Amino acid sequence: FNSLYCEVEELAIGSEQADDIELLCNLWQILHTAIRHGFISEAEGKLTDRAEVLKSELDRMSNEAHRPNNALQARSNRLLLNLTEAIAQKKTIDPVLDGLKDVLEKSRGLVQFSVLSITRIIQELGDILTDSSKYDDLLELVIKITEQRSSEGDAGQIILQRGIQKFKSGKNYDPIKLIGRPQHKLALDEYKADWITSIDVCGLAYEAIGLLWAARANFLMAANIGFTEYIK
Repeated sequence: FNSLYCEVEELAIGSEQADDIELLCNLWQILHTAIRHGFISEAEGKLTDRAEVLKSELDRMSNEAHRPNNALQARSNRLLLNLTEAIAQKKTIDPVLDGLKDVLEKSRGLVQFSVLSITRIIQELGDILTDSSKYDDLLELVIKITEQRSSEGDAGQIILQRGIQKFKSGKNYDPIKLIGRPQHKLALDEYKADWITSIDVCGLAYEAIGLLWAARANFLMAANIGFTEYIK
């Protein structure tokens, strides 16, 4: 594992995608656990040096204001790395909680930002933060955002289902009007599969009425989203 970490690090460093660095962060978390339980020595694991490399990469991406989703994902991973270090060193995690709250606030409107993974981690923190007002405030924000995103996605699913019913009945113009409405709702990371379905159904409807150029654009878009999800 330790030697393979070096190989993965070489591949990830310099990437423009926060997903790539996030995978390296996940390996670092495993490495941290392995060292803590004595499976790998601290000298072999080079935990601090490797953490500094990660921090440098995450800070670089966090400053890319022209790529808000990517930047926010990098910042959230930086905070989670800080969280692991703070817990291990028995330091206060209040600055991390403040940072996570800010990340969630800034995620509003960023439909492709993966809120689900970070909110799950925040929920798990409740096991060790049983008496923290800062954590309680953060969890309230998690609840609000989850409710908002769920209601948006659920509404999108209902409209999508109706559009599919229209298409199956041969009413090919109606699905285009219907399914075009919820696509921004289904673009939320938690509803990615439904988003791809909605684009494909629109493509089929366009094909059925003879607008092949529009159908092609939809199919290419769906394929691109699906492939991007696959390589993650």
